[in-house]
Amino acid sequence: MFRLLLLPAVGAVAAADAPVVNVPGQGVALGVYDPICDGVEIFFGLPYARPPVGALRWREPQPLAAWPNATAAHPFNATAFGARCMQDAAIPTLVPMAMSEDCLFLNVHAPKGAAAAAAAGAPASRPVMLWIHGGSYTTGESNDYTGDTLVAASQGTTCALPSSAAPASPPSAPSAPERPAAAAADSSVVVVTINYRLNAFGFLGSRHLAAEEGAAGTGNYGIADQVLSRDLLL
Repeated sequence: MFRLLLLPAVGAVAAADAPVVNVPGQGVALGVYDPICDGVEIFFGLPYARPPVGALRWREPQPLAAWPNATAAHPFNATAFGARCMQDAAIPTLVPMAMSEDCLFLNVHAPKGAAAAAAAGAPASRPVMLWIHGGSYTTGESNDYTGDTLVAASQGTTCALPSSAAPASPPSAPSAPERPAAAAADSSVVVVTINYRLNAFGFLGSRHLAAEEGAAGTGNYGIADQVLSRDLLL
């Protein structure tokens, strides 16, 4: 996670030097090229469900019709992590993070150009790996793991920390053996990491909720979030 401190500031990212993806039905999103790993693009903080607040608190996650205000002229800003889900604020994180009930976000780490190709209808040729954080359903967030080194290794590219950042950062993953270009393309992967509701917001069960929601009111909202995010990737 320390490596992501080196990402360019949100205000410094322009469409000319950043990946843009247009997903039919969802809208246009602006991401970042990974400054550490060659040939990797990242889209942070993409909402995958409607905010689970108000009338949607303690309800099954509701699919999001489209990213808010995501047009070619004003793409959705996917250059920073979304808020982590509600948890004990005393538990430290490696990077300062906002915390909110509105926390159903995912991050996509992909080979350069893969997201745009998939959105344009190119045949799916890469496996998608979904990473779900641990934490006993009480703590954790999508950025506990970054998928850039795995994406880079899968396509045979390298990751390298600037010397000034190396002492404060974990070592990079070993470089993958060189392979022919065609083999690298065939074996590259996409890594998706997600947030899901925690604590009482994700796992409160009660007779009252069960009476309102039936089987959906038995306190498995966090698991339902995970299932919805998985289904969106199928």
